[in-house]
Amino acid sequence: MHDGQRGLEQLTAAEVTAFVVEQARLAPRSLAHLMPALRSLLPYLHVTGVIPVGLASAVPTVARW
Repeated sequence: MHDGQRGLEQLTAAEVTAFVVEQARLAPRSLAHLMPALRSLLPYLHVTGVIPVGLASAVPTVARW
C-alpha cells in the first residue's frame, strides 16, 4: 500500500475489536447495523482469500440495555 497504509491482508483481531469499540463510543446507534455487517463481511473476506485468517470472532458482543 502507499503512504504507510496497510492492506486488508494485514488486518488483525485487535484492530477489528478496537474499531468496534471506537464506533460504540462515537456512534452507538449504528452498532445494530455494524455488528451483523462485520460478522458477514469478515468471513467472506477470509473465504475469498483477502484476509488470511477468520476474524469474525474478533467482533465483540455489545450489551443492549
